[in-house]
Amino acid sequence: MANHPKDDSLVARILRQKPPLFWWFLVNASAFCLAVWSWVFFLEVFGNPHLPQNYALLEKMGRHQKPKAFDSLNAPKGDTLSPRSLYKKYYNLNPEDISLLNRELKRVYVGNLKDATYNTYLQGHYRVLKTRTLGPDDFISDGIAIQTQALVQPDAFHPPTPYLVLVEWILPGAPSSATQSYQLGDVLELNKNPYFPSILHAVRVPRPGDEPLISLSCVPLVYDSKVTPTRGTPFSITPPERLNLNGRFPIFTKIK
Repeated sequence: MANHPKDDSLVARILRQKPPLFWWFLVNASAFCLAVWSWVFFLEVFGNPHLPQNYALLEKMGRHQKPKAFDSLNAPKGDTLSPRSLYKKYYNLNPEDISLLNRELKRVYVGNLKDATYNTYLQGHYRVLKTRTLGPDDFISDGIAIQTQALVQPDAFHPPTPYLVLVEWILPGAPSSATQSYQLGDVLELNKNPYFPSILHAVRVPRPGDEPLISLSCVPLVYDSKVTPTRGTPFSITPPERLNLNGRFPIFTKIK
């Protein structure tokens, strides 16, 4: 029996005492665990691209989905609601329900609306309140946004009046100069065609002593037609190249 120095380390003694089969098993078990971990990890990343950390990783890998430009024939299904119906739809949602809904709306938008369960289009007349260019802190960083308030005609004998629904109309890819084409008081008519304005985010805005407002952020799903502003020349819009999933909503921090 070979003699070994008395100062052999504990590791050296363990290595001598374990048979080769043990190390073969250990290496293969480690490789199997690593393979399972990798499979679970990538399943999590590719299965949940709407999570900011997953989206960032997919973007670095060049595997993130860019928002799709649909056409009017293959646009996702969804109800088309007027301001009154929109208010009724979101009025009774509690904060937890709205938070859950917003997570789902973001998830399906990042996934190009393969699941259109929660997709809702809006229509109606909306009065312009503000405009601004989009920036790096926004969910969509290139284009402009228009804050509007719904106008509803109370009856056949009175003109349309401001209603309790605010809409942030996001126009990705629009030139920054397009903000000058809209002024306070201009009226926009939004219909399902030609842009298919889809609701991306909802906020309930409490008002002490008064009914709450519902603020909705919406984005076009169809980009075939140029946007014709109230004044100025028509301009094109394009789907965003990338998304900032940590971007803030609502886009206009000061809500009427």
